[in-house]
Amino acid sequence: MRLLLLVASLLSTRAFSPRHLHAHLSPLRRRMTRQAATSATTSRAARTDWKKAYQEAEARYRTAQERYTAAQERYAKAEERNREFEKTLLLLENLVPVPHTAEDLGLTERQHDALVGWLGGDKKALRRLYKASADGWSYGNFLRCVGNVTGFGILIHKGEYIFGCHINDRIRQPKDSSSWEWYQCPVSWFSLAGHYDQPTRLRDFEKHNIFVAGKYGSVDGKARLLLKQCGAFIDFKLGRDNYLDKCYLWLPSSALLAGYRGKMSPYMTALLAGDTEFDCGELQVFRAY
Repeated sequence: MRLLLLVASLLSTRAFSPRHLHAHLSPLRRRMTRQAATSATTSRAARTDWKKAYQEAEARYRTAQERYTAAQERYAKAEERNREFEKTLLLLENLVPVPHTAEDLGLTERQHDALVGWLGGDKKALRRLYKASADGWSYGNFLRCVGNVTGFGILIHKGEYIFGCHINDRIRQPKDSSSWEWYQCPVSWFSLAGHYDQPTRLRDFEKHNIFVAGKYGSVDGKARLLLKQCGAFIDFKLGRDNYLDKCYLWLPSSALLAGYRGKMSPYMTALLAGDTEFDCGELQVFRAY
């Protein structure tokens, strides 16, 4: 534009000649040439700087990726070591259990030995997994202490009465912690005190229906653990809301053996706790070894 204006200005003058035009255009041409060279040099330098910055950023990204991959591998190895450690702990617990004495369980030697004998096999001792008065009456504490142990007994103390049942399975919690799970397994009932002159295992029936609530769920509206045997009309509810001290037990007379001197309801059901609905004095969970 400046060049066009200069040419137009020169053409409009009377003293115009090619020599005048060349004299005026040469400095301008040299200045424009220098500016173009400088611009090209600057552009090449900018491209070089940009390319270098891009390569450096790419190198930093690759380094970060490598570090992230290495961290993931270390985390996976740590998780694997942790799983192996937990398996080892469980194996050690099964191989070298710490037994609890009859006194630990609040039983006499006779009651303790009878309970071990009913479980059969080569089992010699009992190990307590949960004690409500020590570990807490909440359902969450019960689940935490019992865990995935297979084959456990529930021992209930209510005044002069000591009784319970043995469940030949594990607590199968539902995937949804606010729901409940149902399955079947063998269950045996027993009386240790208050019903017979000596510890007595009650009559066995077919498999029971086991209903287990999730940590935040319930069965039958309020209960957390429900045992039913429809053919024999056995109905046992452990817990109400989040606490396990409230229980309900409906045990038919057909489950009793001769010599029963405990209480009976007007409907001829055995009241092992002295009533159908009752508050536990103590609740324990044990496992035989």
